[in-house]
Order: sequence, then structure tokens, then C-alpha cells
Amino acid sequence: PAEYREPPKNPTEALARKDGKLWEQAMQAELQSMAENQVFEECKLPPGQKTLDTKWVFTYKTNSRGDVIRYKARMTARGFTQQYGIHYHNTDAYMMAMSSLRTLCVLAAKENMEFRSIDFTTAFLQGKLSEEIYIEPPDVTIPGLNVRKGYKLKLARTIYGLKQAGQI
Repeated sequence: PAEYREPPKNPTEALARKDGKLWEQAMQAELQSMAENQVFEECKLPPGQKTLDTKWVFTYKTNSRGDVIRYKARMTARGFTQQYGIHYHNTDAYMMAMSSLRTLCVLAAKENMEFRSIDFTTAFLQGKLSEEIYIEPPDVTIPGLNVRKGYKLKLARTIYGLKQAGQI
């Protein structure tokens, strides 16, 4: 519906909307992806360690006409609070330049070759962490994520928002 074109700002707002069930399903899908990729484990926070806050980011995926085809929810880390040398050491992410991609497309067309691209929906959940990073569990109750009181989440893999998330 047109009145819901602006994505919600937080989980409480998302769940309170008329389309709240769809946002809840999007959050559950994100948590399911994280569980399948063994992104984190519940644990007590070790002495001397600090946690990073988390935030849910909501968006719509639309088709070429602008029709909503999917609700997307991402649990992100507030990576801007990371400290160099503690939470990360390197942020280099190897990416192909757009000019290189365009050149490959032109060569493929010229040589009548097949060219395929792949969209990984959980690409940022694939990177393994070498640092010990703990995050606060989300402050909203979502079926599929029941963290015990006083426990935190220790990351084994990168999540959206971490400075080193682009290193896959």
C-alpha cells in the first residue's frame, strides 16, 4: 500500500504496522539465514570485553515498476563504534571496478559468449572473523531469537555494518 512506502525505522514500528506480519517474516528470515550460516552463538560476556550495539534496517525490494516484491530486514552491527586494533585490524575489501565489469560485458557480447551474474543474498554473512566481537541481542522479541537474560552474542562471521564485513 502507498501509505507504507516508507520503510519502518525500528522493529517496534515495523511490528505495529498493518503489514507487521510481513516485517516479522522478514526478520525471521534474516535470523534463519544467520542460524544456517552459524553467524553467532549465545554466551556470557567475558571480563574486559565490550559489546557493539545492533540495529535492524528495513527496506523493500521492488521490481522495475516499483511494486514491492519482498520485505527485507537486516540485523546490523553499529560498526562505527568499533575500535581499531580491538574489533578490527584490516578493512580492505577486494572489489572489481565497474569499468572492469563493463569491459568484460563488452568482450562477452563481442565474442558472443554467455555472461552470468549471481546475487548472493547472504554474502556478508560468509566472512569469517579473526577478532572476538560480541554484540548486543536485538531489543525486541522475535520468534526464532530467544537470548537468555544477561547473555550476549559472540560473532563467528561478519554481519552487515562491521568494518571488516566486505572481506569475504
